[in-house]
Amino acid sequence: MTDTQNQQVLRYLKTGLELSPALAWRDLGIARLAARVFDLRRQGHPIERRMVKRADARFAVYRLPCDAQPE
Repeated sequence: MTDTQNQQVLRYLKTGLELSPALAWRDLGIARLAARVFDLRRQGHPIERRMVKRADARFAVYRLPCDAQPE
């Protein structure tokens, strides 16, 4: 059985790394990261967002707070 996109995103975030839309596309094949984060938040996961500005782009990166990650 394959994982859903939501499960893939949650597993990635539980590693303690941040996930950007570009990484989600490259590593997980997920094109709509914000939609997956929305779903996970509705399920009660405390996913944090940080906005990143670059010269040519502005985008969000997501992570789980330290106290929400498994030990």
